[in-house]
Amino acid sequence: MKQMFKYLAVSGLFALGAVASALAPSAAYAKEQSHAHASRAVTHAASVSCEVDGQPFGAVLVGGVTYVNWGALGALHTPFAYEGNGLFDITGGTLTGVVYDGVTYLPWSQLAPKVKAEKRLHGGGFDFTAVPVEHAYQIYLEANNAPASSSTAQAGRPAPLLVVLLDGSNPVPDQPVTIQLSGDGTFSDYQNKSDIHVYSSANGYDVYGVNDMDAQTVQATVTWRDPSGTTETATQGIIFSAASATASPSSSVVPAPSSAPESSPSTSTAVSTAFGERVVTSVPITVYQDMILFNVASGGYQEMFQLDTGAQEPLINAQMARELDLPHLGSTAVEGVTGQNAAYDSQITLTLGGHTFVDVPCVVDPGYSGTSLLGYNFFVSRGYDLLVSQSQGILTLFSPQSGVVN
Repeated sequence: MKQMFKYLAVSGLFALGAVASALAPSAAYAKEQSHAHASRAVTHAASVSCEVDGQPFGAVLVGGVTYVNWGALGALHTPFAYEGNGLFDITGGTLTGVVYDGVTYLPWSQLAPKVKAEKRLHGGGFDFTAVPVEHAYQIYLEANNAPASSSTAQAGRPAPLLVVLLDGSNPVPDQPVTIQLSGDGTFSDYQNKSDIHVYSSANGYDVYGVNDMDAQTVQATVTWRDPSGTTETATQGIIFSAASATASPSSSVVPAPSSAPESSPSTSTAVSTAFGERVVTSVPITVYQDMILFNVASGGYQEMFQLDTGAQEPLINAQMARELDLPHLGSTAVEGVTGQNAAYDSQITLTLGGHTFVDVPCVVDPGYSGTSLLGYNFFVSRGYDLLVSQSQGILTLFSPQSGVVN
């Protein structure tokens, strides 16, 4: 079955606005920025002689431009991550090329920040080498919208930790990172661990959910061995305050209003639709960059989800699927920012607050590294009413007046 989900790689795109002043784009790779399309297929191309750093590489001539086999990125030590559809994320942008005879070739001038071409091969072929450039590697951290030495979160709610690996103002993809939490802090999506070893995502922006049930300060320390071999370190403090009393409903039933005139404003009418219904469960939320984030238990672990207005079924990222060993129940497809991606149908058991949904059909996208999505339609299609209070920081699930639903 083919499922068509439309979603954005929220782990990266939403963050751009938050750190725009700190991450102003440089001139490097300006023409390869975020709106790249898939590499185009060509049916006619001339093979040409080519070497990359003295090693022979396949190359083709298309429209008077030499395109080199994508493996040259590794030969020139250019950090990259493959997105699919012939797109390669590199420092500061996305490379597209041509696909000929099933192989992707990239423009020679974009294989590294600065490339030198010497025409010295027999028959007039080129040898391409990377010219050393100055790098400025650094780690940018932000928690709960606060790029400062510390920020405040609330115990029992996921505190988003944004990690961006930079070369100057350009994010660097697919880099090994270690993140350690002090005290009782643990990560969502990583088996409740306090110490994880991961790779940065293709676009260089990653958001991690940090949890703590107690009021205390958690220090998040990020360590990165950058492409030059130097170890970069940065620390972000997250102050967890005491949990709010509104995080849990005091009663399982919300009483009906004593006297509500029929001419009440629409806002009051929207709230009153929940009155008289049974509260099934509630869960504390965190609002971050217009995203509503909350923890859901699965397999004995805390998993961070984002409330989404789109898909009927949950969309699970690669990390969560690996952690929970979700079954492969058939191939499907999802529609992302770079086109269709191969995915698969699965099922997952989710516990929201005190209510469990067993064997929920879901879709796993192995190429998606953003926060897993739980759609509004997931609840509505099962007959629930959903109330999200940003001021109180709580998501409440109501059953219909006719009775209990599953």
